[in-house]
Amino acid sequence: MAAQWNQEIESEILQARDVGTAIVDEAIERNIELILLGVVYKRRFGEFDLGRTVPYVLKNAPCRVWVCREPMSEG
Repeated sequence: MAAQWNQEIESEILQARDVGTAIVDEAIERNIELILLGVVYKRRFGEFDLGRTVPYVLKNAPCRVWVCREPMSEG
């Protein structure tokens, strides 16, 4: 997608105790314009569950956040 729009993507692997906080802190520090999050389709107590990281980033990110969820399993 980035190549189609002639945009540059920079990625890096971070190690942190709390993922959501690390993502938001890095976005602030680096003046990031977009955070792209990939989410697996998982259920908790019979309902689709985003976990803790995605809601935290959506609530606290200083920029746009794009969340991509994998398809539901057939089972």
